[in-house]
Amino acid sequence: MGSEKPEVGKRIIYDSNPDEFSGHVGIYHMACSSCKHYWGDWKCAAFPKRIPGEITLGEHDHTTPIEGNGGVMYEKKA
Repeated sequence: MGSEKPEVGKRIIYDSNPDEFSGHVGIYHMACSSCKHYWGDWKCAAFPKRIPGEITLGEHDHTTPIEGNGGVMYEKKA
C-alpha cells in the first residue's frame, strides 16, 4: 500500500465549508489534492469529518500513520 512522497508546498483555495478556524479561505497541503482518498471540502477516506491541521498545514505528509486515520494513508492518484 506504500506510495511515493506527495508534492510539498501549500496553495490557497476557497473553503466551501468555513469554520471559526479557517474563515472563507484556507491553506492546505498539496498532498490532499493529489491523494486518491481526497473527497474535497477538507475531507477524505481517512478523515471523513475533517482532515486535521497537521496534514493540511504540511506538518505531516500522511505517508505514515497518524492517530485516527483508520489505516488509510496518502496514495497518489493514478
